[in-house]
Amino acid sequence: TDGAPAEARDKNVPGTGQAQRDLLGVVRMHTGQRVHELQRNGEAAVTPASVRAASMNATVCGLSLPGQTLAEAVEREIARVPVLTMVEVLDEVMGGGAARGRLLEIYGAPGSGKTQLALQLAANVHLPAELGGVGAGCIFVDTEGSFCAARFAEIAKGFTSVLAPLLQQHSRVRFGWEEMLSATSVFRVHDYTEQLAFVHALPTLLRNKYTNTGLVVIDSVSYHFRDFADYRARKQILTSMAQSLLSIANTFDVAVVCTNGMATTFEEGIPKLVPALESSWSHFNSMRVELRQEESGTRHAIVHRPADSNSSEPSTLRAVEPLFPLPVHSPRV
Repeated sequence: TDGAPAEARDKNVPGTGQAQRDLLGVVRMHTGQRVHELQRNGEAAVTPASVRAASMNATVCGLSLPGQTLAEAVEREIARVPVLTMVEVLDEVMGGGAARGRLLEIYGAPGSGKTQLALQLAANVHLPAELGGVGAGCIFVDTEGSFCAARFAEIAKGFTSVLAPLLQQHSRVRFGWEEMLSATSVFRVHDYTEQLAFVHALPTLLRNKYTNTGLVVIDSVSYHFRDFADYRARKQILTSMAQSLLSIANTFDVAVVCTNGMATTFEEGIPKLVPALESSWSHFNSMRVELRQEESGTRHAIVHRPADSNSSEPSTLRAVEPLFPLPVHSPRV
């Protein structure tokens, strides 16, 4: 189906309803003729000039950032409730969880738990404000075609089960796994042009339709850039996309979480695993969480901050199946 028209591919994506197909159509329409030229001509057409032209034609990407005093900025920062991971030790190391208004990168080798943690955050953002959460919805961007609705439903059911004692104490709080599913929107992007188009359309979606959104997940941000031949153009595109995501996070008070795979580089002839995207991408992240999995099944989360290239002490996460993968603690209310 990769060679089929985009509209035909959308109909074949499980869980993609007519409303989401219409939105994908809007994304493509607003991206303009330049992106369609990139799709027809392939990577040879991707130059810094064409990327800028595509961004100019994407009228939905305009952001208005009004000036504010430092006092207002501090007050706004304090008011931003982070998205809890619900893993107590990890939340402590991360300063409360995934910060809203910022970019968080989760990277690691295949099987390390990147998507599991992203799905957990996608569930946790729905935690009502009365219970110490954000109480907002989630937009989940699936680049690999690996999103499993049934898997997320099981995580949501497990989440509400853990919170049952607290919900009994707050009888007026309406919170169930069905509401979590209804407030989670999944979008499938098939190539890097659609990924760029979606990022440019995201401000309009958040402003007009998904107004109560607290988290945007891109799983994974690097998938469509693995075999990008033009290194210079790729760096330009990734920098532009990171700047857009950072502006979106700050403007709409959402946490933007991007998962990233690993690539092999060589230092003095010795192979070394590093995050897949260039170092310029990492500079836009306020925090990076590296996940490692040992042969025993134990997972280690290592938190990196831009100001501290040396990692903090590893936080141990033990995988628990099925599908509610992390040891969860109840929030302190």
